[in-house]
Amino acid sequence: MAEENRVVRPFSAPDDLQDWIDQNVFLELQPMTDGNADGDVITVAAGETKRLEPKTYLTADITLRLVPGADMKSFTSGLTKYAKLVGGSKDVLSVVLYGSSSFLKFTDELCHWSISEFEKSGDGYKIASSGPLRPRVAKTSHNGGNFELAVVLQQQLDAVVGMPWRLGTWIFRSSFSLGNPLEGFGFTPLPLTKEKRIEFGIGPETFKFAKKSDFGDGLFESETLDDFIEFYVDEEILARLSAAPRNAQSAFIQTEIFLSAIEFVVLEASNDPDLKDKSLQELSGTLVDKMLRAISTERVEELNNTLSLLKNNPQIFLTKYEELVDYRTRLLKSIGEMR
Repeated sequence: MAEENRVVRPFSAPDDLQDWIDQNVFLELQPMTDGNADGDVITVAAGETKRLEPKTYLTADITLRLVPGADMKSFTSGLTKYAKLVGGSKDVLSVVLYGSSSFLKFTDELCHWSISEFEKSGDGYKIASSGPLRPRVAKTSHNGGNFELAVVLQQQLDAVVGMPWRLGTWIFRSSFSLGNPLEGFGFTPLPLTKEKRIEFGIGPETFKFAKKSDFGDGLFESETLDDFIEFYVDEEILARLSAAPRNAQSAFIQTEIFLSAIEFVVLEASNDPDLKDKSLQELSGTLVDKMLRAISTERVEELNNTLSLLKNNPQIFLTKYEELVDYRTRLLKSIGEMR
């Protein structure tokens, strides 16, 4: 039986307002070098993910933009009518821009507009500049980040069936995602809590722990790391990484966590007798396929050579990932901060 995942809301919202955001709002990124524009402008539409090189992610000017000629008045008028429908003035709704990271488990409010204020934001909103004062979602190049524009209930209302009434409820929203070439691996560490330590039988000084998922797919059917493994990181360390994602020590620890997950998969693959008979075609679209393409070109010959390396020399295969994430450089920067 086919299954479909969707968010079910206990109330309906005007489709035309959701469509307006999806069709008229986008992210604009201007790559920068030494404070000067360097390269073509990159745009990200609602619902789209753009994968960026880390340097671009960390230095580009990021702006929330409107499509030229967008009829802002029709949108804000629609919001005002909907606000009155749910039982209040137009002040009952606000437009909020959030930045979040599923890897580091944070969501920050970046900007908050009343309907009137949003109507006047036609020139766009600068989210991040190329200097050091960037929101932390614009510093998580290794893990990717998500920007979400939402219309939110600003006040607590009387409960009415079929209508939103709880303070903070989002009415509709659109997402714009940035990531790096590895972000498609779908890797979200879980907090290693006291309860999980007891469950797994591991001590309090254990920093990380990985196991095959009890509910996931087999290795050669999995499409992401999260499909195949459960990777736990000490909950306090995870919180500190979230608080300072761009710190050199933090960046190194994040790299170490990612490489540990890759190593877990590589060792599982090397111990699986079915690996030796697997072809590129059979692995297409799977996690293993993504792992091959991350350290290879798209040329079939090179992809086959990389698959052969995984089959016959997994330790050398793992060194390719250290090269990919600049492991030695990150380690040296981390040591430099310890002086």
